[in-house]
Amino acid sequence: MFDYSDPDSRNPRKASQEVIEVLPEVVSQGTDGYYAIDYGRLTPLLLEAIKELKMRNDTLELQLNDLQGLRPRIAEIEAQLDRLLKN
Repeated sequence: MFDYSDPDSRNPRKASQEVIEVLPEVVSQGTDGYYAIDYGRLTPLLLEAIKELKMRNDTLELQLNDLQGLRPRIAEIEAQLDRLLKN
């Protein structure tokens, strides 16, 4: 994970090592033995991942709103239950 406070995390070699674990198809090894990221291939994959995450986030927000909408009903049911138990 990139850490702005860690100068070593800005090292492109370290970045390619992290990317190769997740998306090996966008990393190649040069004749010098160093790895390089093909950003032209990486960018469309990142855009698709962002779209998927946004859709998932939107779904979770809708679910959260639905659940929050149940709070008044739950409070009402709890009050009714309390009244029944007191009788």
